[in-house]
Amino acid sequence: MSPILEKFVDPLPIIKKAKPIRRDRDGASYYEVSMEPFTQKLHRDLQPTPLWGYNRQFPGPTFDVNRGEVARVKWKNKLPDKHFLPIDQSIHHGHGDMPMPEVRTVTHLHGSETPWESDGFPEAWYTKDFKQVGPFFRKEIYEYPNHQRGCTLWYHDHAMGLTRLNVYSGLAGMYIIRDEEEKKLRLPKDEYELPLVITDRSFQPDGSLFYPSQPDNPSDGLPNPSIRPFFLGDTILVNGKVWPYLKVEPRKYRFRLLNASNTRSYTLYLDPGLPFYQIGTDGGLLAKTVKINQIEMT
Repeated sequence: MSPILEKFVDPLPIIKKAKPIRRDRDGASYYEVSMEPFTQKLHRDLQPTPLWGYNRQFPGPTFDVNRGEVARVKWKNKLPDKHFLPIDQSIHHGHGDMPMPEVRTVTHLHGSETPWESDGFPEAWYTKDFKQVGPFFRKEIYEYPNHQRGCTLWYHDHAMGLTRLNVYSGLAGMYIIRDEEEKKLRLPKDEYELPLVITDRSFQPDGSLFYPSQPDNPSDGLPNPSIRPFFLGDTILVNGKVWPYLKVEPRKYRFRLLNASNTRSYTLYLDPGLPFYQIGTDGGLLAKTVKINQIEMT
């Protein structure tokens, strides 16, 4: 069980945005994003937590692109050779007679209409500096056409056998596509448009992440560590902070919501019973606004 942490003592972080390092001749935006180990303070009363993150942040930087704007991303693995969470070596850790490396990554843009070579297929994994690659690895630079409707997507690690651990380690972020139809609606923007990335974690007393090495009631013969089918952390974070608070003005806000937890689902509501107005899903804008009292996120 995690240490008892006081709620609402840290302000809600605003996630930094990804910035292209150049524009290619065809107008595409080119990004380089590194997966690296780092530490981040997740609560006032916790020691800094060792994590893995895109560009050394958790959650990773938010991509904010326009519809039809091609984005090219080089997802660079700069992680160590050994994982800091318990790995079940008995499953999904060999290809034929060849054992797979302990740390491998591949990034998947969830919900994107993407060419298969850039999809982040689980067996397109690679190790640090592309020294080893999986059987479906094809290219170092992924290309996202962003030709679908404006929507809120997310990216996360997708490596075979390690997705749950790599995402829990911090490898996840939001990806926003904007279009002209949405811009015409004059929705809240800038500081009044808030991406909220919701996750659950459990902590050791020293602030490090806790992840179980076996199921609660392991049967005889299970390896140790052994894959746990489902895991619910006992502490909720938003934008990488434990139970943060947000000072708001008496006006409308736009929330872009992402459940980046491994298993947990959420029911969100406003206290004291104020309604939400849902205008879209991860597939884009709804045909009309829906007034609701709570939002179910699975």
